[in-house]
Amino acid sequence: MRYLFSLSLLVAVALVGAQDFKPSKPPEEIKQVSFMLGNWQGKEMFTFGGMKSEGTGGHHVQIALAGRFVESHYRGKNASMGDMEGRLLMCYDPEAKKFKSWWFDAAAPGALEMEGNVKGESLVMESKPMEMPGEGLQTYRAVFAKKGEQLTFVLSMKQGSEWVPMIEATYSKK
Repeated sequence: MRYLFSLSLLVAVALVGAQDFKPSKPPEEIKQVSFMLGNWQGKEMFTFGGMKSEGTGGHHVQIALAGRFVESHYRGKNASMGDMEGRLLMCYDPEAKKFKSWWFDAAAPGALEMEGNVKGESLVMESKPMEMPGEGLQTYRAVFAKKGEQLTFVLSMKQGSEWVPMIEATYSKK
């Protein structure tokens, strides 16, 4: 009986506190990446281990989770890698004053975590070092840029002091 009373009291206190809870507004900075929103299709060039292969792909990019996040659903096809699928979830962190993102796909053992900011009409993100099977610890840079009516994307890997492109893509709105 004492347990039931304690549980009831805890629920009542939680409900009273929840009535006063008002979520904060999404950060204004999320609007800086609105150039990425929409349905995009295009050509992609992959360079891995000195070998190049062409592919096609597309992103469906939208605002999600009460305006706090940008969410991208990717599907592509490449002669050497076959069908590909990935997800990106990105937000603006007001405390860090940076965009933060998490990319998930079948090619990596976990999320590729990145952070960065908008510079001009480009979003430039850099990863934390990540262990990649057979490649050791790697650092990546992703650049999304608005070029007229197109969206470009370049994913590069750090080799020494240089960034070497791995994926270069140009997309047009569908």
